[in-house]
Amino acid sequence: MEGKENASSSAFIHIQVTVDTDKLLSLYKGRLSQDQNSPTMVNESLIYAVVSTNAAIQGQGSSALRFQAIRDDKVRVYGTSEYGNMDNPILVYKIARLSGTEILKDFASNKTEKMAVQPCTRTSSDPKEKVLPPVFKNMDFWYYEANVSDKGDENFTFWFAIYERLRTQANPVLVGYFKWDPAIHVDF
Repeated sequence: MEGKENASSSAFIHIQVTVDTDKLLSLYKGRLSQDQNSPTMVNESLIYAVVSTNAAIQGQGSSALRFQAIRDDKVRVYGTSEYGNMDNPILVYKIARLSGTEILKDFASNKTEKMAVQPCTRTSSDPKEKVLPPVFKNMDFWYYEANVSDKGDENFTFWFAIYERLRTQANPVLVGYFKWDPAIHVDF
């Protein structure tokens, strides 16, 4: 990230976390915690984290990310299932420091409303016309955010709930609460 050290204002670093819910639910069947304060610990091979490429150094797609930042940059963490939360949606409900140097301070849930791009809803025999032109619609985007306060290594606990859609229910139903312990390394 050449020139980053001379930046005059903070930047946003985005981390997308994707949970392989199908595999997780298959492997942990019978061990699905219903207690949000005591979630089931899951294997790191079931979760993939990717940091925005302008900050990435190594570890893309793993649970040990290494990225570059400067003090007061903001890190935003988003969570989704492998279905983009259409099926087996996940909901991140806590990110807490576990050990190491306190690199990221004050993780908090937040949202922002932005104009989302969605496929056109017109009916047509031409598949392109069913998608284009797009429809724009205001939508809430949820994430966890923290400020970069130092460089070094830090371990976290990432808490999330998995829901499933049942044919007999209008709303998704809670399957269980889970946690995962990722690590990050931040370089200045």
